[in-house]
Amino acid sequence: MFYEKKVNRYNRKAMVEFLAGHFTHDGIVANRVKFCYLGLSKKLEDKAWEMRSADVSYWSHIWGPVIDFQKSCFHEYTICNAGRSGGYLALYHSQLVSTGYWSYCRSCGQRNYRKVAPALPDAPLERAVATEILKNGGAWSDSAYLGQEAIRSLPNSDEEKLAVIARLKPEWKEYSSTNRCGACGAEGEEGRVNYPTPPMQLHTRQGVSIGDITNMDMIELHHMTGIVADFDRACDQVREQFIELLQNCEVREEVVMVPKTVRTLHCTC
Repeated sequence: MFYEKKVNRYNRKAMVEFLAGHFTHDGIVANRVKFCYLGLSKKLEDKAWEMRSADVSYWSHIWGPVIDFQKSCFHEYTICNAGRSGGYLALYHSQLVSTGYWSYCRSCGQRNYRKVAPALPDAPLERAVATEILKNGGAWSDSAYLGQEAIRSLPNSDEEKLAVIARLKPEWKEYSSTNRCGACGAEGEEGRVNYPTPPMQLHTRQGVSIGDITNMDMIELHHMTGIVADFDRACDQVREQFIELLQNCEVREEVVMVPKTVRTLHCTC
């Protein structure tokens, strides 16, 4: 253990001392990850500076423990780089929020904010109502749909029709009339399809500060101590993976050819 410390989570004094004595950066719970604070040998520290000069960031190779930490606390907390040079790992509040995307193209991967409509209902009235709502995205008032020929010609009473319109409109106005992709034009079996589970994204909120721990009850203290201890453990794992990266990887210079489009002059004379 480098950052993590053993804490008696059933002893109030021990938890208060642990939280009060924890390192913070700008008032936020944090750990120092500047190379000079990682306990590296001179050889590994020199290699760390060399690795930092690479054009590809090494963070993606060692960020796995942070992802695991997010999952373990149900994405209510996350870990972010902090400081002008990214020399700190800091603890932040977070939450999963919807991306707003409901479907994607099976051909090009383009995402879309509209849902692909399911099969139309079998009942004649419901089928007619769903079809008319798809045509204009549910923009009309409920009573306006009564004047559409497909709905007006049905034998149901206006009360029945309005009830079906009111029931189907909130759902069917969210669907697009076809599954055609607006980016590549693919449709049918190659077009858009709904996500089985709509994608979410992590939204980082304010940093976690210790606050007035003297007034916390035992439940609050136990929770805060657990989160901070798990944060320290994740930082330990990030450090361990970074050291493993230093021991097993090296920076190499490569010549990369970059295609460039130029406009040249061609003459017939």
